[in-house]
Amino acid sequence: MVSPVRYLRGRVHIDGEMTIYSCGALKPQLLAQLTKHPEATELDLSRVNEIDTAGLQVLLTARRHARDGGRDLSVRNPSRAVTEVLELCRLGTLLAAAPVEATPAEAGSR
Repeated sequence: MVSPVRYLRGRVHIDGEMTIYSCGALKPQLLAQLTKHPEATELDLSRVNEIDTAGLQVLLTARRHARDGGRDLSVRNPSRAVTEVLELCRLGTLLAAAPVEATPAEAGSR
């Protein structure tokens, strides 16, 4: 089984859902990646298709874990589902959600 949490190019990426049904397994995988890669200061959530309060709790736990290690952790490329929940709960500023980045093809067409 492929983990929904992976480290790539300085970021920890999460794929799939972040709900009460998946966060029990997701949380230790995320914290392990953050521990293994102390240079990671961003979570790429572009491929999260569903998130609920359990997912928010995991994000806040990851943020606290990073702060305990002396670094800030921010959300990068939040999916529409993540953006909506962060806005609804007024957590966008707390997690410093950054907008979706343009792909090289999109950037060239501007």
